[in-house]
Amino acid sequence: MILQAGDGRRDLDGISLPSHVSDLGEGLADFADTAAIIASLDLVITSDTAVAHLAGAMGQETWVMGWLQADWRWMPAPDGGPLWYPTARMFRQHAPHQWVDVVDQLRQALAALPGHIPAPAPSTTIVR
Repeated sequence: MILQAGDGRRDLDGISLPSHVSDLGEGLADFADTAAIIASLDLVITSDTAVAHLAGAMGQETWVMGWLQADWRWMPAPDGGPLWYPTARMFRQHAPHQWVDVVDQLRQALAALPGHIPAPAPSTTIVR
């Protein structure tokens, strides 16, 4: 599900979404709508956006794709998890602007989940 709202939706222009992806961002009126959807999900995968912070604050299992030098809120706590949100997990770049490694890390982590359903073949479309 895509929860992107506001100006960031322009990044989706011209992209044909796979049939198994639902774009709910257009219908979101406020954070209450976003929170209701997040509460119904088993896992939220997001970049460092308001959705990441909302899901983390709600205690929802959240995987965050982070920059090499992410915001201080995503610095590790003594247990290795993110400082602010114990249910969040960071997937950081290993080099600036290198998202392929982050997506590979996510793919491996998803494959390790119990009840994993194999994902469709990766797309060659790069969204910037």
